[in-house]
Amino acid sequence: MKTLLQATHFAVFDEFLPTGMRGRLWDYIQSDDLRPVDAKGSNGAFRKGDGSPLAGPTYLSEPIRSETSWRGFPSEGTMDLFVAALRDAAADFAPWIGRFAEDWRCFSARAYLYGRGDALSWHDDSSGRAGSYAYFVQPSWSASYGGELHVADASLRPDPCKPAGAAKREVRQSLVTRHLLTAGCGRFIVPKPNRLVVMSSGALHAVRRVETDAGDWVRGSISGFFLKPT
Repeated sequence: MKTLLQATHFAVFDEFLPTGMRGRLWDYIQSDDLRPVDAKGSNGAFRKGDGSPLAGPTYLSEPIRSETSWRGFPSEGTMDLFVAALRDAAADFAPWIGRFAEDWRCFSARAYLYGRGDALSWHDDSSGRAGSYAYFVQPSWSASYGGELHVADASLRPDPCKPAGAAKREVRQSLVTRHLLTAGCGRFIVPKPNRLVVMSSGALHAVRRVETDAGDWVRGSISGFFLKPT
């Protein structure tokens, strides 16, 4: 793993996994139980205009959750390779996410495939989370394909809001828009294969839409959250 960039609220690491392991993961997630993200419902930050990315099952780094839809580690599947690698490297990410058992108790891992026209709206992954990450697993990518991860300047962090349900999402988006328009600056990160991005809780970020130039290529990522102790 090579450190490419370090900022106060995120960091970028290249060559995270051995080539053979990344290849196995890529083959696996394409055959896993992938389903369209319901952008009209309550599926995180995805909104109606974000297209229809495909998402796989959610895995956890610790067998501490009772929901049958979340698979604890070890799951006896190929995703265990990634979960184990991220667990082993987690101490290196302490400046951005804190320390295991003190600041977070486990992390989730879920595969996403973004095709032409797919995107992810601005959000901050703050509620109950010490941080988040995105790992790019597709074997190849071009600069003309889009799909960059955008991270706003560290000073742009929306204030907390209390409305529940759909109202909370709409209020949150209004706050995000206001803060982004205050300065309107940040960084973009190309989804280079075998690249890992780790972000602190509250870091505003979004996924740029995958361009038509991508053709049949898809942006493949494994993303998740470092969950705070309860």
